[in-house]
Amino acid sequence: MEAPTRVFASVALYPVGGLFIASDRWTLPQGDLTELAEDFVFSAITPNTSQFIATLPKEPCDALLDLCSGTGVAALDAATRGCRATWAVDITKRSTEMAHFNRLLNRVDNVTIMQGDLYEPLGDLTFDRIVAHPPYMPVLSRAQAFYDGGVDGEQVTRRIVMGLPRRLRPGGRCYCMAQGADREGAPFEQRARAWLGEAQSEFDILVIVRQDQAPADTALQYAVKSKGGGGAVRQMRETLRELGVQNMSYGWLIIQRRKDVRPVFTARRSVGRVSTRDEVGWLLNWETAAAEPGFIEKLAGVHPVARASFELHTVHRMKGGDLLPEDFRLTTDYPFSVECRVQPWVGFLLPQCDGKSSVRELLEFCKRNSFVHLDTPLTEFVRLLAVFISGGFLEVEEFRLPTGFIGG
Repeated sequence: MEAPTRVFASVALYPVGGLFIASDRWTLPQGDLTELAEDFVFSAITPNTSQFIATLPKEPCDALLDLCSGTGVAALDAATRGCRATWAVDITKRSTEMAHFNRLLNRVDNVTIMQGDLYEPLGDLTFDRIVAHPPYMPVLSRAQAFYDGGVDGEQVTRRIVMGLPRRLRPGGRCYCMAQGADREGAPFEQRARAWLGEAQSEFDILVIVRQDQAPADTALQYAVKSKGGGGAVRQMRETLRELGVQNMSYGWLIIQRRKDVRPVFTARRSVGRVSTRDEVGWLLNWETAAAEPGFIEKLAGVHPVARASFELHTVHRMKGGDLLPEDFRLTTDYPFSVECRVQPWVGFLLPQCDGKSSVRELLEFCKRNSFVHLDTPLTEFVRLLAVFISGGFLEVEEFRLPTGFIGG
């Protein structure tokens, strides 16, 4: 581009990990924002995109697909980490050309760059891993391709999920970073499961929320972006109200296809103090193992350890002239932010979880102290402790948390 006194590049070039990536630039040299074209190629170093890349698993796989690929950075990064073959697909010609440039710039040969609408150009190909950072913002009129998620923000995300029964191999995982809505009587994770149709009994669903947003704030954000003023705020608020939207959650939608016949799981977490790819991987591995047949019997013999990071919060209320403890909640911010309402005797049980007693022996301790009924079955008690392990309150040797030590 030319200015009266100087020449400057129309694109940005910057390092991302071990790669150099080119994309369209947000600003002019003097700092002014550029007018974004409809096919604007989104930057790979914005906070959201950086988080997307940083949370994807590092382990290589045989075939990886990067949907809504933009610069192609996710496919390129995976290709340099040992994936045998990767594909990058974007709907716009400009993004496809930019991804081709980035592939050549970084001399990466095992990436196929394609233009098309999601799975459309892929023929009958299937994949071990599918990753996507689709447009997810609700809009009332056409917007930039990287931004336009349709009237509910889920238009592209929904189609990605609907295609998984055909495209994701058994044991494979889809990592989609997007925004989804909790609607009246239907939290996001349940709605995502329904998108899988008749094949939903083959898939696990995990939602990890990074940020919640009220519909009113979503409407205000849209009005600012579209420069529509108060009218746009009112119109978007009414649209979301008619859809039954109660909350908008931005974060990870992770969908796993089971490898063997077993019950599937649906789980939801909010990010905590440190919730990286390692913590996400730990949770997926734990929930997968916990769904396997015979796991309850296996867990009965383990020796759990209480983690030092949790807290037990007690609420006292006035009753009959006395201040009495009434509400008990376990909380932790690692590996995720979790709150769990419990019975008061749990405060006596957890200190006994020191790695010396098995789950079976801990049940006997509870029975001796009349914490639980003498007829409480072992399976019921094991399921309770499995909830505490899943929440990060307890830890067992086989599923140590990524901190690298037990009880920390």
